[in-house]
Amino acid sequence: GARMCATCKKVTSWKKLTSGIRPLLDGDLNFGNIETVVTDRPDLPRFDKAFVFQSHVAGIRYLIDHGMNLMSLANNHTYDYGAEGVLETLKHMKALARETGVRWAGAGKNREEASRPVTWVEQGHVFAFAAIGIIMAPLVSPSPPLTPSLKYLSCLSKYQGCWPAIFGLLSASLPSP
Repeated sequence: GARMCATCKKVTSWKKLTSGIRPLLDGDLNFGNIETVVTDRPDLPRFDKAFVFQSHVAGIRYLIDHGMNLMSLANNHTYDYGAEGVLETLKHMKALARETGVRWAGAGKNREEASRPVTWVEQGHVFAFAAIGIIMAPLVSPSPPLTPSLKYLSCLSKYQGCWPAIFGLLSASLPSP
């Protein structure tokens, strides 16, 4: 697969784009902030701002196939293609979660869905993950309203044994049982 550079229209392979991070994706939890709309539609109307990002679902699958298994969708590019872009992203991320087991948080069809943490148990440890984002583009008023997550990326206090996370790339290994 390939990704097109937003400003130069140059096609760059996903292998080349990820060559610097692939060696870092060796933990049990490999987190990344997905700062793009995920879609296979080239016809989405975009916001008029300097930088807008769109990635094909195959690019996100490539990241998953190479070890990324925990993703935040809450960021300033979530709405680059408006409500349609958010719905496209949700559709593809839900499908990828069913197919691959990838976990994600920070976007939804409404505030409740967007701010709901994803929780799971792995090797006897309970984990919870929620994400926050900042919107730089002007919001439209779609129906139903789409609102980004206002939760924080952190360990939620009601869950025992989970680890705080940071924005950026995080790779962590779980202790052996």
